Amino acid sequence: MAEENYGVVPRDELQDAALERFMASKVSVIVIEDNQLSGRVASSIQVGNLMHKTAVLASLGCLVGGAMHAPLKTVLLPLGGLGLLCGISYDLGWQDDPMAAYQVLKRPDAPELTSVQLPAHLDDFTVLVRRDDSVRRVLHNTLMLAAGAFLFFRWRRI
Repeated sequence: MAEENYGVVPRDELQDAALERFMASKVSVIVIEDNQLSGRVASSIQVGNLMHKTAVLASLGCLVGGAMHAPLKTVLLPLGGLGLLCGISYDLGWQDDPMAAYQVLKRPDAPELTSVQLPAHLDDFTVLVRRDDSVRRVLHNTLMLAAGAFLFFRWRRI
């Protein structure tokens, strides 16, 4: 059922295996028919996105707060610690998962779906689109390491 650039995950007992196969082969668009599976996948992707965004924003807040000479113990340590905790959790538990490269497509009229010819029987489905997340990973790791290094050197000065 997989086409050249997209795959449809059917409603049957092999849906988990089909989804894993499509993600491992880096299919650009995946259509999931089953609401239960799509709910699990969407939740998992949202958790990964939350960890990534929290790591980036907390690390950035730590660095900006440090430039503005914010108090170390009340502002910088909690922000930097949260950024490091979320960043390390993301790196260890999520970054190498094939699902990390996919995002849930919220608009059914998006340009990514123009090349996908969906089967006529699909009325309720979820679409995952593969995105290049290499820039996101570099940003995430750079900010996390910079915040960690900043906290380390700032703590040593006290």
